[in-house]
Amino acid sequence: MKDEIIQRNNYESAFPKGVHFTPVPSPLLGPMLKQVSSYNELVCLLRFLNLIHIRKEFPKWIEQNMLVSDDVLQSVIGSTSDILDAIEKCIKNRIILRATVGTINGNKVLVLNTHDAKSNLDRITKSVGNDEGALEVVENATSTENIFSLYENNIGSINPLITEELKYAKERYPDGWIHDAFREAVINNARSWRYVQSILENWHVNGRMQGATPERSKSGRNRRHIKEVGQSPNKRY
Repeated sequence: MKDEIIQRNNYESAFPKGVHFTPVPSPLLGPMLKQVSSYNELVCLLRFLNLIHIRKEFPKWIEQNMLVSDDVLQSVIGSTSDILDAIEKCIKNRIILRATVGTINGNKVLVLNTHDAKSNLDRITKSVGNDEGALEVVENATSTENIFSLYENNIGSINPLITEELKYAKERYPDGWIHDAFREAVINNARSWRYVQSILENWHVNGRMQGATPERSKSGRNRRHIKEVGQSPNKRY
């Protein structure tokens, strides 16, 4: 009994009273945990969640350079290249989204891939006084089976009508074309299915090497239509 009292008196809790807690999305502690393939990726992800949580600004985001140079990650993981590799794995697993924002040091911004992540990235881009921002296409989505993931990650939620159009595109166009068309849309900051579809159709009609990326302007659309139907640019239609 005396020994037990002594042990209690000498006990030190790992989490003392008043300690702050970092919220973690429940799926990340369940099915999504299966996607985490390495210790470094898990450590990087946990540190990322902590760093964006303690930020006072909203929406929550962090510069990639800040995460890479973080003292905790440098101490635990040990090298910049290994930290960058862990970040890439988090992005490929679609847990983290990354965007290029011109006026922020290092140009790379990281956010948690929540339902409103894309709109948050737009707000972040505007908040730093830069109207140009590009969300990266998920690099591992190279198969036509991932056309739905490409759409969700770079455009938005899928409805039944879009599902049918995506299935049609999946059967009609090569794998690489679909991935590259989404990439073109992201680079041109034109994240819409109609824009992706117009790129694919242009490549299908004119050939991948000859077919240019569609213009976003009305006049550009008119010129393409004139060319396809064989009319003179001076004729009205």
